[in-house]
Amino acid sequence: MLILLSITVLFANPITEISEKQCLACILQRKGNLPYILRRAIHQSGPDENLTFGHCFVCLRCPDDPEDYCRGWWPSDPAGGDYEGDDGSIKMDADEMWSKASCQEISITDSNDLRIYLAEYEKNNQYQVLNRNARSCLGFCSDVATQLQWNSSLRGGNLTIPGNMKFPEAPWQKSNHNQEYPPIFMDRMWELYFQ
Repeated sequence: MLILLSITVLFANPITEISEKQCLACILQRKGNLPYILRRAIHQSGPDENLTFGHCFVCLRCPDDPEDYCRGWWPSDPAGGDYEGDDGSIKMDADEMWSKASCQEISITDSNDLRIYLAEYEKNNQYQVLNRNARSCLGFCSDVATQLQWNSSLRGGNLTIPGNMKFPEAPWQKSNHNQEYPPIFMDRMWELYFQ
């Protein structure tokens, strides 16, 4: 009887460890367009900034969240400061289109810590497209990955454009073939892996 009780306790511990990671975190990227970026760099008129530079942002979901927490890093003045630098602001990005997502499970503590970190991000950083002496949206995602202790790589260093940041250890890598907005995507991921 004592041996059976010991075996039951032994097998119960791994379940407790797994249940501690109750939240979903995804870093979503909208692919940038290098020829458009080069055109804007030499001050020719070019396509809209969203098509040119792409974007990178983070979404979190925990069991008691009333809605997804999706945040991205943007210039405070959308019309200026592409290359020179600008004040930045954290904005809700639930309606941003994206090309690919890298997702992992995280603990509620890690989710709360990241939200606190992002609440202070504007005070501690400037925005700059080139990610030199300030942070681009991809630099922002790199900072998020560091906070979450995710392994990531930027093939072109600070000149990497959104869509090319890699997360080799992320168990869930998804492409946005269906043109889903982030909340719909997060719903689907949550149903697949957390319910």
